[in-house]
Amino acid sequence: MLKQDVLSERSGFSGEAGDQFPAIQAVPDKEKKTEALTGKGKKTIALFEQLLRLMVLALENDQVYFSPCFSHLGNFNLWHITAVKLWQLFEEDLPLVVEAVEHDIEDASEMPRATIIDAMNFLFKVKYVFKSYIAEIPEYQDAIPEFQSLLRVFVLRWLSDNDELQAKYVVHAVEADRESGFKPASQYHHYSSSVVDVFCSLTEMFKILKNLECPDPDLQCLYMAQFAGLIASVLSQYMDIIGREFVVLYHNNQMGAVMLSNVVEIRELLKEFYINMGGEQLGELAVSILHTLQNIHLAGDFDRFCKMFASSLDGPLDASVKTMKERVMKLKNTGNAVTRADTNEVIYDVMQTLSEWLQGVQPVCKTTAVKRLLKELWYLLLAKLEKFIILPPMPEELDVSKMEVLDLSERQVHVLDRSLEIFKKFFHGSHGDGLHMSFFEKCQDLGRLRSALELYRCSSDTLIVTFLKTERNSIDRLGRFQPVGWVCLQVSLFSPGDGEHRLTIKVVSVSDLCWPLTGAFWPYVEVNVLGPHMSARKRRQSTNHRSSKRSKRGQSTKSDTTSLSYNETFHFKICCVPEDCELHVIVKDYCIGRSDNVVGVAVLQLCEVVDLGSLRRDLPLNSHIHISDIGHAILGILYGRLQDDVVREFIQIKSTRRTVHHSEEEHK
Repeated sequence: MLKQDVLSERSGFSGEAGDQFPAIQAVPDKEKKTEALTGKGKKTIALFEQLLRLMVLALENDQVYFSPCFSHLGNFNLWHITAVKLWQLFEEDLPLVVEAVEHDIEDASEMPRATIIDAMNFLFKVKYVFKSYIAEIPEYQDAIPEFQSLLRVFVLRWLSDNDELQAKYVVHAVEADRESGFKPASQYHHYSSSVVDVFCSLTEMFKILKNLECPDPDLQCLYMAQFAGLIASVLSQYMDIIGREFVVLYHNNQMGAVMLSNVVEIRELLKEFYINMGGEQLGELAVSILHTLQNIHLAGDFDRFCKMFASSLDGPLDASVKTMKERVMKLKNTGNAVTRADTNEVIYDVMQTLSEWLQGVQPVCKTTAVKRLLKELWYLLLAKLEKFIILPPMPEELDVSKMEVLDLSERQVHVLDRSLEIFKKFFHGSHGDGLHMSFFEKCQDLGRLRSALELYRCSSDTLIVTFLKTERNSIDRLGRFQPVGWVCLQVSLFSPGDGEHRLTIKVVSVSDLCWPLTGAFWPYVEVNVLGPHMSARKRRQSTNHRSSKRSKRGQSTKSDTTSLSYNETFHFKICCVPEDCELHVIVKDYCIGRSDNVVGVAVLQLCEVVDLGSLRRDLPLNSHIHISDIGHAILGILYGRLQDDVVREFIQIKSTRRTVHHSEEEHK
């Protein structure tokens, strides 16, 4: 804390009006004065403080004894003339004080804090003299005093010195919190004492800067920018230390809640601090520093802490959702209406886990943090429901014998739908003190789960048609990727009017196949017709199929080229609306003794053929098809119906991806 001397009751200097004046010694010449004043900073400051006392003493006695003698001369004011001249001479010598202090700082191995404090005290004394005696003189009433600019280095050095001092102060404050077990500062607060300690120190510093009353706007912006940088440094260090503690202690609900409340309180206090400092009037640099600190660093730390704290419930929530899954699977599709008791029994363990955790956290956590935690818990719960019950992930290899049947019945879907509604009311709160209803309306994860539950009510054929329709938008996205080759098809569609449609497909050629020719390369084209009602019909044909003779394969393909012709024609019959079907083309490399390699895939919607009747098209081959969120949900639902051959083939085809060649792996 800076010491501001009270120099006297009236003028700031000792001695009554009638006392004998001390003798004013002659000032040495310029060279001798420079040599004398650039010694030690503290001595120089003391000398100039004595000079201030003498100057003020002279001004007061001049005002009391000499100026009245010249009052009859009208506008002639001896006191003003003396004050202006003395102040001008004083400001001319101020650079010598700065030079002496800087000399001490450069010579010292560490910054001499005592010298900086003396320098700041000296600045306040100069400001006091100017405000008390000089500011009322007409020549200085509207002018910016020069001493503020001359002595600005003292303020900047003081701020820099306090940056290091505050860093040590933060460490001690958090250490005190650690020893106390991160307890709340009082029964009325949720945050710990370290937050109070840090901001009390910053507040005292701001009061000192504010008391400078700097009239120069540019200089004030410089001070505020430097102070904003100090705030950012102090709070960033505080968050780093708290972050390390949080990683270790967040499993303790009380300690984790208090540290999370610390972050909330820091953000709130920083917002108030910003307003008290001047808000948008602080200057561009200071505003940028504080906005970055608040909206990026502190906001990012708060989000990270909330996700980490909510993850402490990951294990218990896993167990309770798995129990919920077992109870859902036991529900039979009896045709009876779903009762509230059925739903409550299914979700009992999940509700118990959430309630117990929140009851331990809510009393010791700020409301802002609790609401943010509710959001994280909500997303965590939806992710668990999706993973274990509604849309479990598909394995890479489809094995019907080892498959767990997860196809949900109408009754099970109804229970899950009501469970989501109960979960929503729980997170909203009985008095609406939780998450706002608009949050649930905008929640995409909730919408995706509800859409998935609706899809469970659809037949497999309906799901396939829905997938193909959503894929039409995805086809445009395939063009954004670099193609791995091209396949040329000629497609004709004929409808004789008997309810069936004849589809003729001619595979003309493939070209520019991107595949390393490090060995035998025997590409062939597989054509799949996908759509509803295809269980009793031919769905797949390929050029030079494996059942063909090797001689025929060898005659029609070459092992050393990436562009070749086929001119093979295939015939299919479909009994559904052609617009609901598509061609899924896969170019493969025939391999002996192992699975064939996939070179690329292409898709052609039959709706493009309906209006024209026939078309010839060069289709780009891609490494895989783009599947939308709805598409992934449909595949997840169909995965529970793998007993159906059409469904199993459909999933295998849509999951096909380009095989990574061993030479490509080495290149990566």
